[in-house]
Amino acid sequence: MTLLNTALIGLLVLVFAGGVLLLTRRRDGARKTTPTAPRGTAGHAPVEADARPPEAAAAAYVPSPGDAEGLLTVARQCLEKGDLERALRGFRALLLLRLDAGPISKAEVYRSLGEIHERLGERNKAINMLERALEAEPTLAGARERLERLSAGR
Repeated sequence: MTLLNTALIGLLVLVFAGGVLLLTRRRDGARKTTPTAPRGTAGHAPVEADARPPEAAAAAYVPSPGDAEGLLTVARQCLEKGDLERALRGFRALLLLRLDAGPISKAEVYRSLGEIHERLGERNKAINMLERALEAEPTLAGARERLERLSAGR
């Protein structure tokens, strides 16, 4: 055998024996080596806890596309915090779902979209959304008053 073949066989033995060193990057960008072992063995490194602050971890939550309650929660939180673009995306995504027996009605989604468009200074879009809300549910609280106020300012 040649020297190269011997080196390759030795490397394969190390890989299959679980003695591989995994190169990872630290947060400061420098490289560090972490010995790894197969899962379930005594040498397996424990999973580190999420080091992000709770607000960042909550902001990183992305509900699944069909999760109406999760989308509603995230959209309302974004609206409360003033992240109007993200709230707008969340409420628009809710319109794509079937909300017959869900946590919010289509009319309430349209009312929230009207509020967002109003806060963004998009009066015509806000009026359109509020009109849709009232078409879906004529007695929706707050929608008629908001629509009358916006229409008066045209």
